[in-house]
Amino acid sequence: MLFLIAYGMKREPECYSGFFEALDSLGQCLEICPGVTLCYSLVSAAVIASELRPYLCAEDRLVVTQMYRGHCAGLLNEAQKNMIRLHISQDPSEAIELQLPRRLSRAARRSSAL
Repeated sequence: MLFLIAYGMKREPECYSGFFEALDSLGQCLEICPGVTLCYSLVSAAVIASELRPYLCAEDRLVVTQMYRGHCAGLLNEAQKNMIRLHISQDPSEAIELQLPRRLSRAARRSSAL
């Protein structure tokens, strides 16, 4: 699963070495810009957040969002685009729509009731 992880850190950069080690341990990571990283990981957004949270102070901010095909856009370099192409998931709501039976028309329901 591909995640976009955004973080705002208030302390000096050297205070966050544990955060970045934990981030790298979660899977393949690629920095988009300072404070924003793409991460391909096999765990959920909640697990990623819980693994990173201990390295942040109360004033810091963290957002972890799973990315789905067709639900993101931006201006990225080729390496960043390639990572997204390789790892982005299908929108789960599209998979559900494909599995739902189509509603029968009124005429079809009448004929199937007979």
